[in-house]
Amino acid sequence: MLSRKDFESSFLPMTRQGDEYVVNLSSNVCIKMNTSFNTEDKLVKITSILWSKPLNRVINAKDYPKVSLSSPNLVQGIVAHWDAIYTAKSHFYEKQIHMTTEELQKYQIEMSIKIQSIADWDKSDFLKDTLENVNKGVVLSDKVLACISKPLSVKSKVLSDEQIKFQNKITALCNASQAKGDEWTYKFSSGILEGIKKFGTKASFTERQKEIIAQKLTKYNIL
Repeated sequence: MLSRKDFESSFLPMTRQGDEYVVNLSSNVCIKMNTSFNTEDKLVKITSILWSKPLNRVINAKDYPKVSLSSPNLVQGIVAHWDAIYTAKSHFYEKQIHMTTEELQKYQIEMSIKIQSIADWDKSDFLKDTLENVNKGVVLSDKVLACISKPLSVKSKVLSDEQIKFQNKITALCNASQAKGDEWTYKFSSGILEGIKKFGTKASFTERQKEIIAQKLTKYNIL
């Protein structure tokens, strides 16, 4: 078994808090290692987790590594294990977990519009699955974004009378919510207008977004 001295002799920058050791992976995420030493100061137990510093809570405890307490590279092995997990899903640990409800809602609107603006997107299983994930609240990885973030040849088309009527309602909602200081509704409706302006007739929204729009229009008595 490793002695405390050998354990702490790792070249890795660790912060010690009692029997807990912290290794930072980013400004948001760190690895926490909880240790137990016997009376001879020999390591007898160690557990490790991924921890969110802003949220002050565990964000992954199930993927803990299996380690040998006698390994001279124990700390390096634990850190390498968690760092690989963090790196593979950095979009999840850095973005999704730390997004506010408002930020996630805005992200869903922007990404759903982006996906549905791609020509024949509904004929692609990949794009349909990606849209479904976005609607479930998933933040996409850089790899997935690279697959869909390509120049879009969206032709500008004249809105139909029904679409113009809808746009006018959202404009009224935007103005009314701004006048009443309803910042969430103002930002939400502004995002809808930006989508209509950018993608014209190709702009479409999820069922949940449509429900919110209907609720807000009713609340502000916009018919």
